[in-house]
Amino acid sequence: MLLITGGVGFIGSCLAREVQSRGIDDFVLVDWLGSHDKWQNIAGLSPFAIIEPESLFSFLETSGDMITKVVHLGAISSTVETDADLIYQTNVALPHALMQWCTENTVPFIYASSAATYGRGDVVACDIPGIDVKPVHPEVANDAAALDGAMDGAMDSAD
Repeated sequence: MLLITGGVGFIGSCLAREVQSRGIDDFVLVDWLGSHDKWQNIAGLSPFAIIEPESLFSFLETSGDMITKVVHLGAISSTVETDADLIYQTNVALPHALMQWCTENTVPFIYASSAATYGRGDVVACDIPGIDVKPVHPEVANDAAALDGAMDGAMDSAD
């Protein structure tokens, strides 16, 4: 079963729609439906489950043996979000823990990050090793930290 974090967002819901159009009906979406129109992104889809991010690891404890692949798209990408703790928990701690779970359970983990695309004129954020990153927003710093942490975890488990 495919697990898609950020599955109710625009990109995640497009992926889920494509998966379902190919006849794959066993997928799980991890996201908040929220109080706005975001839920409309998944209208007509029939996922196996919709899990709130804070319930993800409880779900994996009870049903993780059904998961065959994880596509991690979930993140706080809003450039107006200023709660750095929330951004860190969502964009760094969660993907890092999810990648660790995938590594321990030999489940393929596909991590989509926008960290490589941020910058502003004189201040460019970049995820190339050895390049000094000067993020212009906490979300950018956390994307870069999650990517670094995920890669470190992957390298540690590969040893």
